[in-house]
Amino acid sequence: MCMTPWGQVPPYSYGVHAAPVATLLKEEYDLSARAAKNFSLENLKKEIASGQPLIAWVIGNMVGGIPSEYIDQEGNKVTVAAYEHTVIVTGYGVDHIRYLNNGKFYQFPVETFLNSWGVLGNMVVYHKDPGDRY
Repeated sequence: MCMTPWGQVPPYSYGVHAAPVATLLKEEYDLSARAAKNFSLENLKKEIASGQPLIAWVIGNMVGGIPSEYIDQEGNKVTVAAYEHTVIVTGYGVDHIRYLNNGKFYQFPVETFLNSWGVLGNMVVYHKDPGDRY
């Protein structure tokens, strides 16, 4: 069995970003999912406070990273980063963010979360309520 090493960037095997995940959730599961970039910490906390966890794109298990631009064969530009990963953000406190990763809950300082989340532009998939303006 050949295993692809984790942490690659295109043109090698890479994960998927928020827009295709939201599309799949809407079209195949009839969920009110919406993809967003540049999502603010304030809006993330609003979603959590309303009982809606979010999928957030981070690096590894909440480490920093370096974004780079990739241009595919069709000329589309996308920001990628080694060790792209998703977590489900489930809670927060004054100084921490709580998330689910591989079946376990973790808490990290807000600054650590913001550093990792910011590498791919604060990308999320969240539940789209009719009144959402972000």
